[in-house]
Amino acid sequence: MVSEVLLLILEGVLAVVVIPLSLRGLGLALLVGLTNRNRSRGTTTGTADRSAAVAGEA
Repeated sequence: MVSEVLLLILEGVLAVVVIPLSLRGLGLALLVGLTNRNRSRGTTTGTADRSAAVAGEA
């Protein structure tokens, strides 16, 4: 995990260079994207595991 101090330093450096980038907005977008990706993986994996377990018991 990246510490908040490093993000604040990087945000300050980017502001000096005049790059219009909000690290907080970027972080939020990454969080939402990766959360959705993990949820979709968990749903498909969980369903396959349950199906295999039921098929093996029958």
